[in-house]
Amino acid sequence: MRRTARQLGWKVATIGWITRFGTMVAVQDTRDVPEEFRAAVDAAMEERMNAALAKVWGEPGEAPVQRGSVALMTQEFRAAVASAANA
Repeated sequence: MRRTARQLGWKVATIGWITRFGTMVAVQDTRDVPEEFRAAVDAAMEERMNAALAKVWGEPGEAPVQRGSVALMTQEFRAAVASAANA
């Protein structure tokens, strides 16, 4: 995944940790967010933080849904690779 991300021109950081279910590894794109996408990225980050805080504080009712699931991020990564291969 790291090699493919670098081929796309991404600046990457590799994150890994061991859980009781196995080893997890992620490749994080560390490029600056283009200005036209800054508002959407900031809003998504705020939603994720609010969802995490709702769980910590134990607010009544359902906690907000966190976007950015592993399955969704994997699909986005594969789509980026496919579009770069077709270009």
